[in-house]
Amino acid sequence: MDSPAGYVYRSAVNLHRRRLRHLAVRARRLRVMAVGAESSQLPGPGGRLELADAIASLPAGQRQAFMLVVWLGMSSQEAARILRIAPASVRTRIHRARAALRKWLGEDGGNRA
Repeated sequence: MDSPAGYVYRSAVNLHRRRLRHLAVRARRLRVMAVGAESSQLPGPGGRLELADAIASLPAGQRQAFMLVVWLGMSSQEAARILRIAPASVRTRIHRARAALRKWLGEDGGNRA
């Protein structure tokens, strides 16, 4: 190996790019996971603002748990350590956040009249 520092640098760059790609995929899936909609039903650019408003309307605890687990891809155990609550509480907050987002966005899961 001619340059160990170059190898380490390139490895770090590749890991960073991989993480960015992973986050991009998570971001694209966020709307589907948040509201349980099919990809063909996803809103356009204007709907993104509506989704951002819906997420911002969540109570702080639900929003924090939702963003850590759904957006950043952490496990409920990791999020629980960060939030200093039980993993079951994280899962409950995420469940309630998804229900609130469905209601906010008008997606009642077929319960509409």
